[in-house]
Amino acid sequence: MFEHFGFLDAIAGLWRQKIKILVATVLCAVLGVCFASVMNYSLEVSEDKYLSSATYFVEFQEEDKENREEKNAATTLNTVLGADFCMKFITDDVIDNYGEENIKKALAMADDEEISYETIPALVKHSVLVDGNSVNIYLNASSQEFANAVINAYDSYVSHFATEMGNIRVVHLGGVQQGYVYEQEGYNKIKLGIIGAAGGFVLSCIIVFFWVLFCPVINRKSDFEEYGLRVFGKM
Repeated sequence: MFEHFGFLDAIAGLWRQKIKILVATVLCAVLGVCFASVMNYSLEVSEDKYLSSATYFVEFQEEDKENREEKNAATTLNTVLGADFCMKFITDDVIDNYGEENIKKALAMADDEEISYETIPALVKHSVLVDGNSVNIYLNASSQEFANAVINAYDSYVSHFATEMGNIRVVHLGGVQQGYVYEQEGYNKIKLGIIGAAGGFVLSCIIVFFWVLFCPVINRKSDFEEYGLRVFGKM
């Protein structure tokens, strides 16, 4: 079967199935456009956001500097900010000063949904800066008042932390409070349509190729002669 199969046979097979290939190409292009439309419909393309942050310089007191590296103070604070007791302190402080109802509204939570001690801290990112002596915290929220309430809660905790430790000095270096529009990149309908069309065309060509390869037809003089049939003419 394969010894008589050549390039021209593949071309002929593809040409015979050109309508099916065209239909598959168009269908896949339409599916690509529909997929982009559905995904964009469910995607929040733009949203008003508010960024709030604070930076703290942390160091050990003079009497402890001989036995400790300064960077350990910032590392200690950064570690404590992720502890359960810190998250509970933050959550209680925000609830007391901002209100549970307002929190649920800012976070788009249902009325019967419970605010756990991880709900609010999960929105906050904190890390030690490259200088090794400072800790930065920040969050993005849809409400300016909510973002400020959270940062104020962290301010309170950092002051509480320094007081409890006794041998650590914390300096609040300030922060950033600004609003912006958060835009999510949607799916490009034209791009997905082209990708779908190309994929459909290639896939359908591959299927037709293997169909012609494994299901050949007798259409040449040599094919008939292979079975001992005389050919009186060809067109």
